[in-house]
Amino acid sequence: MTLTNKLKQLMNERGLTKVDVSHGAGLPYNTVDGLFKKDTDNVKLSTPKALATFFECTIDSLVDSTSSISNDIEIYSDHQANLAYFANKPELLEIYKEIHKSENLKLLFDSARDLAPEDLEYVLNLIKRLKDSEG
Repeated sequence: MTLTNKLKQLMNERGLTKVDVSHGAGLPYNTVDGLFKKDTDNVKLSTPKALATFFECTIDSLVDSTSSISNDIEIYSDHQANLAYFANKPELLEIYKEIHKSENLKLLFDSARDLAPEDLEYVLNLIKRLKDSEG
């Protein structure tokens, strides 16, 4: 699947327009629109990076024809459920999002992907305590 097709898929799944993606990813509208009108082989790295951040997935999942977006987005068993679980715990939610967006941290916490939200909370509290002790 091409970058354009994956972008269309993500936009359709989330009910987004090109304007929504442009604003959300911090990209000029012409850049987003251009992905649909011309070849995407020579796209600047900053474009898929901004899109991956906006869609909370990896750059590889956007540009790698062998990867599956749905699998790459969900680093933990149910990302949406985890977001809902941590919604009332802003400090833990921030740590969770930081881990979820960072390729290096995802690798480090790969073993946590199958944890229930309650167990993940324990891990995030541990990380929070470590961060707090660093001052």
